[in-house]
Amino acid sequence: MSVVLGAALARERLRSPGFWLPALGAAGLACAAGVEVRASDASGADRSLLGITLGVLVPLTAYAAFETVHRRESTEAVVSVLGRHGADRRRLALGVLLALAAATAAVAGALCALAVLAATTPGRGMAQDAYASAWGGALSGAGYAGLLAIGSRWGRTGRLSLLAADWLLGSSSGVLALPWVRGHARNLLGGVPVLDTSQSFAAAVLVVLAAFGVVASASRGPR
Repeated sequence: MSVVLGAALARERLRSPGFWLPALGAAGLACAAGVEVRASDASGADRSLLGITLGVLVPLTAYAAFETVHRRESTEAVVSVLGRHGADRRRLALGVLLALAAATAAVAGALCALAVLAATTPGRGMAQDAYASAWGGALSGAGYAGLLAIGSRWGRTGRLSLLAADWLLGSSSGVLALPWVRGHARNLLGGVPVLDTSQSFAAAVLVVLAAFGVVASASRGPR
């Protein structure tokens, strides 16, 4: 029951303009970037994905989702009101973070699909490319949810610190990029892999990062 209550709390807060306005703006930018790429290069769908969409829009919309639900605070503070009425705080936190992971995965998948559709000339394979990109984007969004879930133990400062570290270290293709979302998301969407690993490996790492971040952050309970 506490998991359901936590998820309901997150869904209610995600209905606010603080989340859906940035999400709509990101969708418009993804489409605009795709159209620009198509006008200059008929085979540039990868450039549309690996440029502003994955590099900027996916992590920032994930961050916007967490900020909308947490409002500068830690996950502990978010669930404290319901926790004072007897609900299990660990399960409340799990519900909140699972709902956020679902939301960020859905939005990231949609952004990547839109970027590919806008960048691709209609024809055979267009739907298949969009579907594959949507799955890659969804896994990337879930990975960022895991990362931000860990950061949310320390509120806004934790989220911003881990997002900055992901940008700095995950942008490389060396060993320092292994524990970060960005490098594996890039690999999954057609970019340079981390340590020449496969896309299957990248997908597995993103799933592990998402699951570990959500479960570990929730299971540790109040700080």
